[in-house]
Amino acid sequence: MNSFMKPKDLKTPFIWSKREVVIDQEQNILYVPERCERKNLSQELHKLLTNHEQVRIEYCSGNGEWIHQKALLNPDVLWIAVEKQFKRVQKIWSKTQNSELKNLFIVCGEALEVSKYYLKSEFVDEIYINFPDPWPKKKHAKFRLIQDVFVEQLYKVLKPSGVVNFLTDDAPYSKQAIDTFLKSELFESQISAPFYESEIQDYGSSYFRSLWEEKKRGFYFSKFQKKCKYNV
Repeated sequence: MNSFMKPKDLKTPFIWSKREVVIDQEQNILYVPERCERKNLSQELHKLLTNHEQVRIEYCSGNGEWIHQKALLNPDVLWIAVEKQFKRVQKIWSKTQNSELKNLFIVCGEALEVSKYYLKSEFVDEIYINFPDPWPKKKHAKFRLIQDVFVEQLYKVLKPSGVVNFLTDDAPYSKQAIDTFLKSELFESQISAPFYESEIQDYGSSYFRSLWEEKKRGFYFSKFQKKCKYNV
């Protein structure tokens, strides 16, 4: 077993001024830095990510508490954590190392960029988007992750009849997400109107869920299934 690893023990494989897209196969991490030249890594990624029958991905993984628990409970599933902030990636990595997990792959990068250029079509069985940044001011809503272009990429990477799970504590974001998924006509809700549920007892815990429970915030959980009659 490895000695206890701290988040700060993970170092990036480049300095920022010379950043590039890199697969660190030893640490099981794909780095997709902002504003750098894209690379075709399909063959390398294919070798790393095709050892499991099922693939599930979490966007906005934060500190990794939720996906770490899921990977421990489901060792036959390949879990992919996508997180933009390197400090958070370090925490996911240390959890993975200290648990000796072999079925959790980490991507340090922006969700849309990763989905569009580095994930294969019809590759993922199920997607989870947990507590993404709500950008609560109305004028900032355009910066939210759930937009038309991102929904199209989720449709692309999902296998036929694949599912997207969306969880937020922000009511306006919930409404925007529901409207965006349904108007796309690429997905159908698995929950009847108003297309969300507030009870998520068996969903799993995370830092943000615990925080918002303490603050008595409400939850909005939606579930959308891919339709199988469109090409994006």
